[in-house]
Amino acid sequence: MGADLALLVYARGAEARLALRVAGLSLAERLVHSARMAGLRQTVIISSRPQLLPEMPPRAVILPHLQALPESASARYLVLGAGYLPDVTFLRELAATADGKTPCRVQNTRALVCGRPQLATLVPRLFGNSAAGGGIGNITGMHTLRLDHGRIFDVRDGAGIPAVEKALFKTLVKDTEGFMSRHVERRISLALSRRLVNTAVTPNQMTLASVAVGLGGALCMALGTRPWQVAGALLFLAHSILDGCDGEIARVKFMQSRLGGILDFWGDNVVHTAVFLAIGHAWWHASASAWAIVFSVLAAGGTMAAAGLVYIRTMMRKAGDGPLFTSVSATAGKSRIAAAADFLSRRDFIYLVVILAFWGHLNWFLAMAGLGAPAFFLVLLRLDAKGGNARQHRRVTKKR
Repeated sequence: MGADLALLVYARGAEARLALRVAGLSLAERLVHSARMAGLRQTVIISSRPQLLPEMPPRAVILPHLQALPESASARYLVLGAGYLPDVTFLRELAATADGKTPCRVQNTRALVCGRPQLATLVPRLFGNSAAGGGIGNITGMHTLRLDHGRIFDVRDGAGIPAVEKALFKTLVKDTEGFMSRHVERRISLALSRRLVNTAVTPNQMTLASVAVGLGGALCMALGTRPWQVAGALLFLAHSILDGCDGEIARVKFMQSRLGGILDFWGDNVVHTAVFLAIGHAWWHASASAWAIVFSVLAAGGTMAAAGLVYIRTMMRKAGDGPLFTSVSATAGKSRIAAAADFLSRRDFIYLVVILAFWGHLNWFLAMAGLGAPAFFLVLLRLDAKGGNARQHRRVTKKR
């Protein structure tokens, strides 16, 4: 059904509503991108005054009336009025649920699903004499479809836009995030992102800015004195917060890309490596201890080796624009070891860096990282070996 379902927005007389801005995009842009992500074949805008429409993405088709739609026995349409915004989950579930053989309305919404032949009859009943949206009423033979997931928002008068934006940004917080990241960093990064989405700042620019802040923090830590190391640790934390903004902006504005995923992943690891080397430099400069060099090399080497393995085994094989990095393991049905490795890859350790910087013992953190980073790399090697054995077993079984 998904391949045959198209989104049809009836905007005659209500074109201005499609220009409403929701989290940095016009409503029209958001509808087109949401339909694309949900797997719908296209988005059709019915408008008698296309000059009033905002700039449309290439995938949008603008037609003056319903009769201009091509005749097709298999084509099915989700019909909405201008001013309604379904999220991607709503569209995906609808595409998977509606069989398209019988016209149906979605419960508690003004959404209608029907075939091409029924449009001329049902659309006037849905909209009446205006595009404001009337009602379908009790049409004989029409089914009511109930969806358990996803939402459709009404922003016709613009008053509901803040609530919609709040809901959109709320979905960006992932269940896999660490405790401090979820309850501290995300609160700050989401507040920043909600302001940045209405500017020309791109996700990749935010990535580069966060990397610059992180490297600045490493430089401060390398200076060795406690005030500088505290400043460096706080900049390291600021890097982590800003690093959340790039993904948030990318997802909410449909700007995810492979380049962005690669920049984000390697930017983080370059900053972490620079921090380890900076702490080691300050430790060696203060005491000339050989342990400073040993732990610096182990921490930096283990970090980059682990990053390289994750990139090769999980990220290079992914198709599409992202997100590229979702787990340290590509194995389906992850083991407890894989889950533990994912937990250890989170960045809550940054708060330990801040605490030890205030205490004047960043060398303690470097010692822990010098032991932990190589151990983490060995765990990833073990997971990769298990994953390779599982893939080989599946290939052998398939041949049999």
